[in-house]
Amino acid sequence: MPQNTPMKRQFTTIDGRTVMSNLPQHWGGNDWTITGVDNPLPVGNYVQTEAGVWIPQKGSDDGAAHVQLTGSNVVQEIFKNAVIPPASSVSLTFNALGSKLGVVLRFTSPTTSRLRYQYIALSSDTAGVADGVVVKDFNNVAIIEPQLIDLQYGRIRLSIDNRSENDATIMFCFVTHFLS
Repeated sequence: MPQNTPMKRQFTTIDGRTVMSNLPQHWGGNDWTITGVDNPLPVGNYVQTEAGVWIPQKGSDDGAAHVQLTGSNVVQEIFKNAVIPPASSVSLTFNALGSKLGVVLRFTSPTTSRLRYQYIALSSDTAGVADGVVVKDFNNVAIIEPQLIDLQYGRIRLSIDNRSENDATIMFCFVTHFLS
């Protein structure tokens, strides 16, 4: 970066007074370079995902694009307005993207429920642990405080059990994959 190299300036007369302004410019390596239509600002190429996240795009010599997500978390909605009959459960099997998984769960009304997970073999949907690992039991609550699960394997089945005598409706359930 420049040390003691003055930026290029422009002097303009406005209402009889001389006004100084710095021109739009960027450091070109040896001196300030005026930015304009013929000399635009240096930029990186970014692409937008379907979720609206902008990520940098790099290319190889053959023109193929190398794309890498640079964030530290990925949030995924897994249940919305799901009704669970009494003594039943809803489950979803997915690949965890990191070593920790955060779960946020909210019911439309207070209910008695259980949050659990199972490790799944990578080649099938059969469970690796018979009844699953219980994360926590909740008694007569609608808003579940966020739960953090330390993972050992990449593929899990997350289950929410309705342990009450009435239908339970999940307003939403999000999981956050902590990548770092």
